[in-house]
Amino acid sequence: FFLNPLIGLLVINIVELEPEEEVILLVLLSSPGGTYSNLLCSFFNADLALSVSMSAISTLAAVVMLPFNVYLYVEVLSGSEAKLNWAGLSATIVCVELGVGLGIILGKRFGGKKHQRRFN
Repeated sequence: FFLNPLIGLLVINIVELEPEEEVILLVLLSSPGGTYSNLLCSFFNADLALSVSMSAISTLAAVVMLPFNVYLYVEVLSGSEAKLNWAGLSATIVCVELGVGLGIILGKRFGGKKHQRRFN
């Protein structure tokens, strides 16, 4: 939430981009990641539960950090104006958090050795 938007701001200052492209770049770089991490953890039998939990925590942090970063980097530092679809953003975050929460609950409930699978 800190380094990626700064790098995006540097790219924007170096490369001539349209204002819409600047906003898209900063929103993408301010968004939480984790999808590829979870996929690779699954492929290589790493601690998938830890990876998914960290993704859930970063998604929760995104509720505050994404709007803050968009405001800071887009409106304050670059002088553009950004309008976000707050209802759509909130619905997406709620769906992700419900899915992860349900997965954690089911993992606790059915997390025994007989329910585990290895993908090697």
